[in-house]
Amino acid sequence: MVDPEKNRICLTAKKTLIESSLPIISNIAEVQVSAVAHATIFKISERYLSVEFYNAVKGMVPMREATSVLSDD
Repeated sequence: MVDPEKNRICLTAKKTLIESSLPIISNIAEVQVSAVAHATIFKISERYLSVEFYNAVKGMVPMREATSVLSDD
């Protein structure tokens, strides 16, 4: 993420994110319904996970739809 107003750049060293073959979500306009992508969970509530993708794009995933296992389908 680049924040020119604060003269800041944020990088990740998370191996899962760096080596991911899943699509990169860095703009809300690029998101497709039912897309599968890696994200970082930053808040857990009873019914939702709040997640952050690349470039500070944030979203909510219903707990019933969250998984850490991908199928080979």
